[in-house]
Amino acid sequence: LTSNAMHDGFYVTGDIGRVVEGYGAALGQITQELIRLMREQKVMACWLFDASESMEDDRREIRDNFHKVYEELGLATQSDEKLKYTDEPILTSIFAFNSNATELTQKPTADLKQIRTAIDRITKDEGGDENFCTSAAAVIAKYGRMAQSQKRKLVIIMVSDESGDDGSKIEAAIEMCKR
Repeated sequence: LTSNAMHDGFYVTGDIGRVVEGYGAALGQITQELIRLMREQKVMACWLFDASESMEDDRREIRDNFHKVYEELGLATQSDEKLKYTDEPILTSIFAFNSNATELTQKPTADLKQIRTAIDRITKDEGGDENFCTSAAAVIAKYGRMAQSQKRKLVIIMVSDESGDDGSKIEAAIEMCKR
């Protein structure tokens, strides 16, 4: 999909579906999308990290580079005329997911130290389930109304090397996102 493409009756904006090489480039693209969204509306970003064993090395690499996303967001917030006077333009919550989502931050936060600590708390799951749809639905159920009441756009960023084990729930998850 490209910028402002119509998909399933609603608009999808941004540079979605760009192929990038490596986590550094992927995190850079996510950073640009978050900045774009923050210019439109405050954001509540919920990162869902696959806790499976196959992601262990990848999680470490992402954790080691994750601070760059928030440093760049901080720089953009300070220099962008639209953002520099906005109180907490982005709040973040970290989740690990397998058969379900487990929140590792106490609540959405702007504190980079709490975000890093939460990522460090992700432990390897021996079960091997990657339930994308169930996990996304849990995040929406938990933070959808809060984001709406705070006039924030809820953004869910899923980090995984799998396509998920609960694909039969995709339509229900899509409907929940639309609502």
